[in-house]
Amino acid sequence: MSSFSKLQEKIVATQVFKYLNKYKLLYEHQYGFRKSHSTIHPLIKFLDNIYNSFNKDSSEYSIGVFIDLKKAFDTVDFSILLSKLEHYGFRQVANIWFQNYLTNRFQYVSIGETNSSLLPIYCGVPQGSVLGPLLFLLYINDLPQCSDFCKLLFADDTTLQLSNTDPTRLFHDANSQLDNVSDWFKANLLTLNIKKTKFILFSPPDKEYFNASNGLYIDDVEIDRIGQNESTKSFKFVGFHLDECLSWEFHIKNIVKSLSLANYTIARTKHILPLTVRKTIYMTLFQSHLEYGIVPLGKLPRNMLRTLISLQKNVLEMWQGLRDFIVQKPFFRKWAFLNLMIFLILSAPSLCSNVAKACFLHLFYPSLKVYLTPIDQIVLR
Repeated sequence: MSSFSKLQEKIVATQVFKYLNKYKLLYEHQYGFRKSHSTIHPLIKFLDNIYNSFNKDSSEYSIGVFIDLKKAFDTVDFSILLSKLEHYGFRQVANIWFQNYLTNRFQYVSIGETNSSLLPIYCGVPQGSVLGPLLFLLYINDLPQCSDFCKLLFADDTTLQLSNTDPTRLFHDANSQLDNVSDWFKANLLTLNIKKTKFILFSPPDKEYFNASNGLYIDDVEIDRIGQNESTKSFKFVGFHLDECLSWEFHIKNIVKSLSLANYTIARTKHILPLTVRKTIYMTLFQSHLEYGIVPLGKLPRNMLRTLISLQKNVLEMWQGLRDFIVQKPFFRKWAFLNLMIFLILSAPSLCSNVAKACFLHLFYPSLKVYLTPIDQIVLR
């Protein structure tokens, strides 16, 4: 797409988002392609729903169904999308503009110096465009209305949650609601990838593990269960490896593997590259994995936290090029590093209201100031 075309799309997308946010038309738990939303938000909401069901007077089992779609962006139907745009207020001239934007597009295949003939595109939002993701959000915006599940959306990734004190009743209700979800996808010409769709049953700590005899089904096809007694023990949800016990064991193993690889890379370069370059490697390969989604890790058992703290200490010793180097406050202050525990503390208010953030910083800022760079201090203030 030309630069002018992308500039025009950017202007239109800004106006559309302003309109949608003003009238709160987008589903509140759609976290994809939206300002001030990230992958950590659906995870926090997902875990919050589970723990709330556990902490009720009569604790409840909770099911999480992770829906997978086939070529979701490429199978958006133009006529359905335009009708939904009209429903949301994009009528007359605005609707005609979007119709012209979507239609009269062609594609061809090029292999070497041979090109196929041009063929028209009848469905799918334009790939690599600015408006494409926004149009897809509007296309699936009414999905949450089709069932009683709690729906968490991140673009085309759909997570469904349901809770009940009786696990047998829970499976019955979930199967009934999955029929409604399947009907919605069929009506909107989106195809479910049932083989990649999974579910997890989360059991309260005070109740026994429930081994369902019937399972969950979509269109008479059984959905694979994730669990200790199943072939697959964990599921990767927005970058986090979840298991039915919420132990974070599989997630920590994955993090440790990534951090160990970063440690090896820094060790191989400690006699070749200067400290500043090695710091860039550390920030890119190590800290990015360590700090991503660190909020839920505050509930980690001490032995798992010690493993991560030890890995950070080892990699910084390797980065410094000294054996048994004692990582102290002046070192962190000089090179603008934050240790894992400070990460945990600073990330806690990131999802809070401005009032909660202000209270947090009033209490903890004086003790944290010694670890922060001048820029960090300005940002926190």
